[in-house]
Amino acid sequence: MNYLGNETFDKDGLLVPNLLGEEWKGWPVIEENPYYQVSTHGRFRRIIGKGWQLINPQKQASGQITVSVNDNGSQKTKALKKIVAEVWVPNQNQLPNVRLRDKELPMISSNLEWYNFKESKSVRKEIRTKILAKIDKLCMSELEVLLDRL
Repeated sequence: MNYLGNETFDKDGLLVPNLLGEEWKGWPVIEENPYYQVSTHGRFRRIIGKGWQLINPQKQASGQITVSVNDNGSQKTKALKKIVAEVWVPNQNQLPNVRLRDKELPMISSNLEWYNFKESKSVRKEIRTKILAKIDKLCMSELEVLLDRL
């Protein structure tokens, strides 16, 4: 490989500066093609002859942000937030899914967390049940006030 170092270029060959505090690490998931890197700021790049080229993410109809990668000769589409999390967010409990902690903030490594969808679903159901019980209680007390007025 003949590249200059840590420089990043866009698809037109123009130099792209790193963002403030941005760090890059290799993405080891595709072992046959170790020429990809992901940054703490959710950017993805691949090695080319003169440096690194940014890979533009695509927004799918589902809202998922993905990138296309070459895996041993075949194109594959991967979720960008999962790639960022695999490299930058520890996953001691081997949880399968990744989500944004705050959907109002960008997809940077410090805003991602691993979670288990089944556990998350049961927690949401529990919270929903509590909320509905409180609404029920409020409605009953308002109904009692209205009945007292009759």
